[in-house]
Amino acid sequence: MWVFPGGKVDEEDRIKGLTDDDSAKTAACRECLEESGLAIAEKDLTYYSHWLPPIEAPKRFSTWFFITKAPEGTITVDDGEITDYAWWTTKEALERAHSNFIEILPPTWMTLFDLSQFKSVDEAIESVSSRGPRAYATQMIKTDEGLAAVWEGDRNYNSRSGESLGFHRLIMTESVWKFQLSFNHT
Repeated sequence: MWVFPGGKVDEEDRIKGLTDDDSAKTAACRECLEESGLAIAEKDLTYYSHWLPPIEAPKRFSTWFFITKAPEGTITVDDGEITDYAWWTTKEALERAHSNFIEILPPTWMTLFDLSQFKSVDEAIESVSSRGPRAYATQMIKTDEGLAAVWEGDRNYNSRSGESLGFHRLIMTESVWKFQLSFNHT
């Protein structure tokens, strides 16, 4: 499974007076150093998104994503948690996933898809800083096209039909995954 560097918030990351978001930022810097050998500064991280997996998931992790420019340095592969690494553009990573060369999960796919819309890292950071982080409390449904992760705003979110007539989902077929976002108001 291909993922961004990450891990859990340890007790030493929880400094008195810090919010959960700040503790997650501290953990992100520590995990990046542990898993890649690259040091990043908390002040350079931009809060990108927060994810909650479906309630039915065997394990549920509250997950924060942050973005920053990649620091200079040499990647260290520990052959424990990390067995390989690669530097790809967002579009290259999505092409590899769609060609079944790599396997990724919906949070990674959605992040890559969203970031692929920007022309540069600076543009992405500026845009995300302006809009603020996005929240995804995921629910899974079956559709005619395949399994779909759905989020708030989707007509099938919380199975409350009629509340929204739009889509906010990632349909996961065996090959190309498809993101649908449309909000129709009555």
